[in-house]
Amino acid sequence: MPGQPLVLFNIWDVGSAAAVTASGAQALASGSWSVAHALGFSDGERTPLDLAIENLKRIVAATDLPVSVDLESGYQDIAQTVQRALEDQVERLRRARGAAGDPVFINARTDVFFQKPTEEHDAAMLHETLERARAYADAGANGLFAPGLSHLSLIARLA
Repeated sequence: MPGQPLVLFNIWDVGSAAAVTASGAQALASGSWSVAHALGFSDGERTPLDLAIENLKRIVAATDLPVSVDLESGYQDIAQTVQRALEDQVERLRRARGAAGDPVFINARTDVFFQKPTEEHDAAMLHETLERARAYADAGANGLFAPGLSHLSLIARLA
């Protein structure tokens, strides 16, 4: 809403998620750098995927707030990584919509177009983005943020 920006605080584990949640935050952001370093790894997909997903699940279980997660480049299998990370995110989005009501604009993000170089963006990537957009819209999202998309023809089709 104008004049009421959504402020995201970066969290990295259950303790930081609990502290930020208790402070009155409306949503949480989990960055790859902070999670990696809290777990004793360097950033850049050096944290084992199973450990990153387990950490995400523990964070999500510790709060009712929406949680944004940075899964870097998606590790080796982007589709599997996203599926594992988003297992319960559509349901969480439904709960967020129910709690927020209509005055709150929920913008769902998908990083499909960061997964390949711009010259490789194609209809299959657009299709994946649209599938996610439909699931998010059905769960209560008002908008979609698809950063990295730069081909005018794909932008037009997405719009």
